[in-house]
Amino acid sequence: MNVVLPTRTYQLSFEHRPHYLYAHLSCEEISFEIAKEYWVEILKMLHRRKYTRLLVEKDIPNSLRAHEVFTLITELAHSGCTRVRFAIFDHHYDVQRNGFEQLVATNRGLQVKITDNFADAEKWLDYADADLVHREEIKTMSVKTGPS
Repeated sequence: MNVVLPTRTYQLSFEHRPHYLYAHLSCEEISFEIAKEYWVEILKMLHRRKYTRLLVEKDIPNSLRAHEVFTLITELAHSGCTRVRFAIFDHHYDVQRNGFEQLVATNRGLQVKITDNFADAEKWLDYADADLVHREEIKTMSVKTGPS
């Protein structure tokens, strides 16, 4: 008896970089089911390796419908990744579409930046370190000076 295994309709590869997980994603066609499948795969790798930052380089020429984006992002927000910073470099960046996606994500408590520039995405992830250092410096200063 031959068993036919389903094949992925997208290409997804990972690189473990010093301060974040890098994922390269490409696909000719998109659907809610395909998007959910690759996000599950990305989140599994993210949690398995205990990363708190992710940079996705996305090359998908078309997009989900607005209600599908809303549903998918809501599911992502409920998956326990609100402490993860998601930077997405979209090869097919569209101001309205990506602005909507980013707005829905941030309104659901996710830390997301979607951009048309790889360097900007990487810089935004690095900003997390600068922000953390700045907050720690403020804590240290307030502990040293203390209340009078």
